This record gives sequence, structure tokens and C-alpha cells, in this order.
Amino acid sequence: MKQPTTHTSGTPQYLAPEILDRGNKSGYTNAVDWWAYACVLYELLTGNSPYGKQGDSRYEVWTKIAKGKKPRPLPMECSSKICDMLDRMFEKNWKD
Repeated sequence: MKQPTTHTSGTPQYLAPEILDRGNKSGYTNAVDWWAYACVLYELLTGNSPYGKQGDSRYEVWTKIAKGKKPRPLPMECSSKICDMLDRMFEKNWKD
């Protein structure tokens, strides 16, 4: 899908910053799916959500995501290739 959308849906912890940016009138593309996929991979590797911990409110999680910062570091056991891949996938305004 190359055509942007402005519809908001998805799991709160996996929403990309572009989705949460209320000033983004041009919408977003399916590039936000790569962000969500990175969140899932991160969680599979660490057992933790990249942007929230148990008990955080939806607002707290969204505030962390909206800042567009990369999540806390991965465990040392992760290979440099996996860390590099996740670093690229957690890119705000990623281009296809």
C-alpha cells in the first residue's frame, strides 16, 4: 500500500510515532508495519515491550513512542545483525 491513510488502529504498544502524530495531516504508509514488526521481534527477544512496562498506562506508552526514540538496548546475547536490523526498523518516518 503506497497510498497514505489517517485511520488509527492497532495494539497500543506497537503503534509507530507517525500514527500518534496528530499534526501529520498527510497520513502514513504501510511503513508503520515495520515498526510494529520490530516491536514484536523486540518482545520475542527480550520478553519485554520496547516502550512500556507492565502497569504503564496507554498514555505513558504512547508518550514514549511519540518521542520517536529507539527502545532501550537489547541484551548482549543478541547478534550485531539483529541489533542493526532492529535499529533500522525502529526508524521514525521510515521510507519504503
